[in-house]
Amino acid sequence: MANIKIGLDYFPMDTITDDKIDLIQSKYGLIGFGFIVKLLSKIYHIGYYYRFGELEKALLSAKLNINTDVIDNIMTDCFVFNFLNKPIFDKYKIITSHGIQKRYFEAIKRRKQIYIIDEILLVNLNDYISTQNVNIIKVNVNINDDNVDTLRQSKLKETKVDKTILPEKEFSDQSLKFVEWFNKLIPERYKPKNLKQVNNWRECFDKMINIDKRTIPDIRAVCEFARNDDFWSGNFYTPLKLRKSNDENICFFDVFFGKIKKDLKPIEKEKVVEKPWKPIV
Repeated sequence: MANIKIGLDYFPMDTITDDKIDLIQSKYGLIGFGFIVKLLSKIYHIGYYYRFGELEKALLSAKLNINTDVIDNIMTDCFVFNFLNKPIFDKYKIITSHGIQKRYFEAIKRRKQIYIIDEILLVNLNDYISTQNVNIIKVNVNINDDNVDTLRQSKLKETKVDKTILPEKEFSDQSLKFVEWFNKLIPERYKPKNLKQVNNWRECFDKMINIDKRTIPDIRAVCEFARNDDFWSGNFYTPLKLRKSNDENICFFDVFFGKIKKDLKPIEKEKVVEKPWKPIV
C-alpha cells in the first residue's frame, strides 16, 4: 500500500499576505515575517497544526537566529491578532487556526483518506470535503506526530485510531539550556535539525552530569576550550564527542579537561546547578 500523504508540498501565497501577518511585520519587521513563514512551513508540512513547546522554540531560535524572548513576543501578538488560536495552544501546546485549517482542507479536498484530530478541529469538514467518499481517520490529540506518520504508512483500515503512546523520555531543564548555549558556539550547518538530535544532545548532557559525575562549570570549560582551540575547533561540533574515546581509549572530555584543569576553580555543587548558561563573549 502506498504511503498516504498528510502535509502539503507548498502552501497558498495568500496565507502570507493576510492583514494579520502585516500587523506582525509592521511591528517586528523582517524578523517577524520570516518567523511566520517558517512557522507556516512547519504547520503545512505535517498538516494543519504544529506542536510548539520549548524544544520547538529552541530549534526555531537557533535556526532563525532569533532570541527566544522575541519569539514569545511574536507568538503573543499572533494570539492577540487572532492569527493563531490561543485556547487550543493553552490546552494542548498546539498552534493552528481557522484560517490555516480552511486553506489546508481546501488543498486536500481530492484526497481519499485524511487524518483529523477532533479536539483541535475548527472548521466544518462538510464545507470542504465530501465525507461520504473519504476515509476519515481520527487521531488522539495526545499522539505524537511521529506516530501519526507511522500510522499513515500502515495497512490498518480503522476509521478511528485509539492508541496511547509511551511517555517521552524526560530530560533536565538544564539540558535544554545547555543545547541552546552550545548552539551558539557552532556554525549553522552543525546545529540540530530535528527534535531527535536535540534530545540526543540533552541525553548526553544529563549522562555527563548523572553518570559521569561532571559539573556544569567543567562541561562549559571543556566545550569552550575545544571550540577555541586551533585544532579542535575544526573537529568538535557536537557534545556527543565528549563521551566518546580516542584511539588510546581516553574519553575526549578527559583529553580536553587535562589541558585546562589548572585553570578551573572548584565550585560548590549547590551553586553549580543554578549557574546560567552564557555564550562565549
